[in-house]
Amino acid sequence: MNFMKTLILLSCIAIASCNSTKKTVTEATDATEEVTDTQDMQTTDKSAATMESEGYLKGVIVAGKGEGSCEYVIDVKGGFAEQKVDPTNLTDAFKSDTQKVWIKFRGLRMQNRCPEARPVEITEIFARAE
Repeated sequence: MNFMKTLILLSCIAIASCNSTKKTVTEATDATEEVTDTQDMQTTDKSAATMESEGYLKGVIVAGKGEGSCEYVIDVKGGFAEQKVDPTNLTDAFKSDTQKVWIKFRGLRMQNRCPEARPVEITEIFARAE
């Protein structure tokens, strides 16, 4: 009987300590809207080493070339390899060809909008001078 009480107590503790770590859809949408609203042309005085240590990647914004390509693609250098990404939430302040940026982004699980780049959501972006 003592064993049964202990088992029930441990089960209750295990169930009570379980909670979800996933964000709800509305929380994720609210976070995206906050980032989009604050994407004015921001610059930073931090050094390249500091930005890279904080997780930023160097990128160059490239305007689309012709029909069937993305409107704007960011050539990202750094991380594991060079890659081209298609930002779904790039603001007008950063829509200029050959604009150099520091960028943080997350991949999106959606169909590619153009063949040369994968879709991403920008979480943070700064103009860079170098």
